[in-house]
Amino acid sequence: MQHFFWLVNKYWGMILAAVIALSVILCAGKWACPGDEVVADGETFVVLLDSSPAGLDPRFSTTHASAQLVGLLHEGLISTDTPDGTMEHRLAEEIEQTSPTRYEVRLRGDALFHDGVPVTSDDVEYTYMTLPEVRSPLAGTAAHIKRFDIIDEYNFVITLHDVHAPFMNDLSMGILPRHRCEEEPVVTPFPQIFPFYVSSGLCFEPVMSPVERGAGIVPVEGDAPYQGRWAGYTDRLWAPGCSVVYNIQRSNVCPGDPVGAGAFEFVRREGGLYVEFKAFDDYLDGRPHIDRLAFRVIRDDNARILALLGGTADLAQNAVSPMMMPVVEDTPGLQVEGAPSFKYTYLAFNLEDPHLKHQKVRQAIAHAIDRERIIEYKFAGTARLSTGIFVPEHWAYEGDVATYDYDPERARQLLDDAGFLAQEGEPRFELEFKVSANNFRRSLALLIAQQLGEVGIDVRVRAYEWGTFFDDIRSRNFQLTTLQWPSVQEPNLLRWIFHSDNIPTADARAAGANRGAYRNDRVDELLDRGKREPDRERRKEIYAEVQQILAEELPYISLWHEDNVAVLREGVEGYYTTPNAYFDALRTVRPAPTDR
Repeated sequence: MQHFFWLVNKYWGMILAAVIALSVILCAGKWACPGDEVVADGETFVVLLDSSPAGLDPRFSTTHASAQLVGLLHEGLISTDTPDGTMEHRLAEEIEQTSPTRYEVRLRGDALFHDGVPVTSDDVEYTYMTLPEVRSPLAGTAAHIKRFDIIDEYNFVITLHDVHAPFMNDLSMGILPRHRCEEEPVVTPFPQIFPFYVSSGLCFEPVMSPVERGAGIVPVEGDAPYQGRWAGYTDRLWAPGCSVVYNIQRSNVCPGDPVGAGAFEFVRREGGLYVEFKAFDDYLDGRPHIDRLAFRVIRDDNARILALLGGTADLAQNAVSPMMMPVVEDTPGLQVEGAPSFKYTYLAFNLEDPHLKHQKVRQAIAHAIDRERIIEYKFAGTARLSTGIFVPEHWAYEGDVATYDYDPERARQLLDDAGFLAQEGEPRFELEFKVSANNFRRSLALLIAQQLGEVGIDVRVRAYEWGTFFDDIRSRNFQLTTLQWPSVQEPNLLRWIFHSDNIPTADARAAGANRGAYRNDRVDELLDRGKREPDRERRKEIYAEVQQILAEELPYISLWHEDNVAVLREGVEGYYTTPNAYFDALRTVRPAPTDR
């Protein structure tokens, strides 16, 4: 059965390759090809994406597609979007950590926003200190800041409440222009909306987030329209004497087109499928060689390949199925660049499930998956086995952990030991395996399901469009699933994923990423220590023990680290892939000559 699956997989790839080759011939003739309509003119460098960027505000760019574009539009104090993932200064000329909780920062004096206004200390303060006010998912960064002291236009000091080892990495968030974002709220009276509050002579003290509407307090004298950055209301009564209740609405999004200090300026956006930038002439590291930069979302795998092969796109990064890479590599007019990444693909369990709560069951599943063969046949070698969340090149990587070779017999024995005995003609138990509707990811899930079936576990694969799928995962409505962390750099990510404080609930789905409900007091203690420990070598020891415990208890099964693979139009010069798969190279890349 397994041999048959590999043959089907192999010959399906050959059939698909033949279809694409025929399409390329048609594209070279008079026929229209997918992507023809995306090219505005011959100067546009076209990048293909497989998913839509959710937004272009660095305070809210929590999806990978958004973060990729935000990194080009906005500039942070530092960046790790580099060829080897090391940190380099961008807006900051110097950052000196004078104590475990004190950071002295000097900005470059030549950095400008896209509207020509200099980037100053005031902009940095605004960006970070208003994160809670706008309900940013990154508001926790501001919670660590005790004081933000502006020395002058280009110098400031940040003092933390206590030691927070990952804070230097937090300084990579794009800086926003205060003069564009901090506008006065729209204030209008609305006694008709809450007449009983006004007539009773009682007012509320508004304390909710500025993303919502509500009541503001106005003195009887009534000259000032409102006091403070208030919006929303609570049931806490203020005092008699307020004559009018006002509606205060403050947006959490900067008005107008996005303005940053990055290498490219925003031009336009068409729904969720097309975004266009242009080179910023006064960028601090020099004007990019690309004049116009367009991002086109094509969700279908084959359509993306056709757009590349048809010559209507310049770049697709991690957006071509590995099964098709042999076809792409042999196609004239295209070039392929690849490098190891920080990406981490894993199999996750709901540990409150009656079957999966057993450690031996999870270990059995790990032994039942032939990861090496999957990498060979499905990834064409463009991935490597994982022993944990960190790649071997990461400073916190610990290789001395439990590993699980492909061993079906050992898997069957572990299932027997866990009490799930094999019955003639019957599965030991059934599981539902939820995945996204991406064809390649679904094919991987089907293969894993087939391998688990060989040790007696009946797995039903259920594929859903991304929004539905991820909503279920965040709601912990799953038994088995597979996902990927696209950029594992700061070890404190382990706390977000595995600390028991970060188990989301139905009412707080964004409370953390411990969606499998993993609980281990020792791991909690270590993760809390790692967050507070400023010395890297001691942090490494802490996270080494965490990795050893996780590898033994298996809240995740570590599958593989996929390479970053970029397919480029032939003649593009200077492109490199970053470990976190961002588009930093577009700041300096030289586009290929084009006759489009």
